[in-house]
Amino acid sequence: MLDLAARNAEASFEERKRRSELNQNLLHQLQERFGLKNRPRRIEGYDISSFHGAAPVGSMVVFIEGEADKRQYRHYAIRTIKGSNDFGMLREMFQRRFQKIVEGGERPDLVLVDGGKGQLAQAHEVMTELGIEGIDVFSIAKEKELRSRSGKKYAPERFFFPGRKNPIVLPPSSKLLHLLQRVRDEAHRFGITRHRKGRTRATIQSVLARVPGIGAARQKLLLGHFGSIDAIAGASLEALAAMPGMSAASARAVYDFFRRRDSEG
Repeated sequence: MLDLAARNAEASFEERKRRSELNQNLLHQLQERFGLKNRPRRIEGYDISSFHGAAPVGSMVVFIEGEADKRQYRHYAIRTIKGSNDFGMLREMFQRRFQKIVEGGERPDLVLVDGGKGQLAQAHEVMTELGIEGIDVFSIAKEKELRSRSGKKYAPERFFFPGRKNPIVLPPSSKLLHLLQRVRDEAHRFGITRHRKGRTRATIQSVLARVPGIGAARQKLLLGHFGSIDAIAGASLEALAAMPGMSAASARAVYDFFRRRDSEG
């Protein structure tokens, strides 16, 4: 048993060493390929997510030396922006986070924003307004879906930089690309977990209140009948119309609302 434990410990050590060396190489590639001012030891990834258009929340994830440090993740409840305004929500989150840097908080080496030029501009402008210099920042966004000569569909990632007209595109097989996608995807995942934990009745009813013609009584009926917002969102038009207390027009309103939300992402 002692011999087995020693072999397992040695294998674990070698694996950590291998991953550390791989990450160091990737971070060096990242600095060289994108011409970064800093070695990106601390990368912060940012995203905005909402629950069917309601209860928006900003998420920040932190990667240290290429590995996620979940102890430093943060959620930012959006307090001042109403309606569908992703740029405004990002700006509020960046103002609160970057103010901490001004006050002496830990500085990232790299800020990675989920989105295109508009999302990138919010981070860059807030840094400029607060007089923050020396932090690299760029954004990542999927291109529209394309089709290769062989007929295979793909959506290349584009990286946008302040003051640069054209984005940088990395090969799909690039390990550097995979690292940056991992940061972006983790920021998105972390934002979604906030909504899964916070799906209170009040939050659900605030979503249903956005459906035209659906008042408090029908909100209660829908929740009592289907049990969850996901079940309501996934219900067929026929199932909605067959529910007691629902008219054909109100069923259509609910059905169209959630299909429109899904198409808008």
